[in-house]
Amino acid sequence: MAGQAAGSEVVVPLARGARFPDRSGSGTVSAAGAGLRIEIDQRPECTWLRAQAPGVLVDLEAPMPEGHESLGVVVPWGPRRFQYTVKDLARPVRGRLRLGTAEHPVSEADSFAVLDHGRGRWPYSITWNWAAGSGRGLAVQLGGRWTDGTGMTENALFVEGRLQRRGRPIRA
Repeated sequence: MAGQAAGSEVVVPLARGARFPDRSGSGTVSAAGAGLRIEIDQRPECTWLRAQAPGVLVDLEAPMPEGHESLGVVVPWGPRRFQYTVKDLARPVRGRLRLGTAEHPVSEADSFAVLDHGRGRWPYSITWNWAAGSGRGLAVQLGGRWTDGTGMTENALFVEGRLQRRGRPIRA
């Protein structure tokens, strides 16, 4: 897989063809347009991710380990502007990735999923920094700028699936 790249860009005016469940993090999210199709099915026991574009197929499942914790944050920008976001790190993942005719297995032994989803009413213009990383038994979630002035952060460390939240912004 090293040295290979594939990409697809699709503009779907007014999110035509996108479908969302009534609640974030529960049910199926799908979007399609111009040869690209993405489907994410979230259930309490597992999240399935399927995507297809010319020359690319992604078919993955990220089971929910027992006792696993995620970070949920509500960012209050004002009385009518907010964002609810969930950062779910260090999930095991397995499945397959196909690029052209070459198929590559994705194994829980050396792969991790980082799921990031949310809903809200964003300001017209906003800037943010975001980083996440996972390793065996350890994950880090860092975010900034977009929560400035709200009293909220999305900074956390996960140790063996347990959340250790950092309530103050991290400054360089």
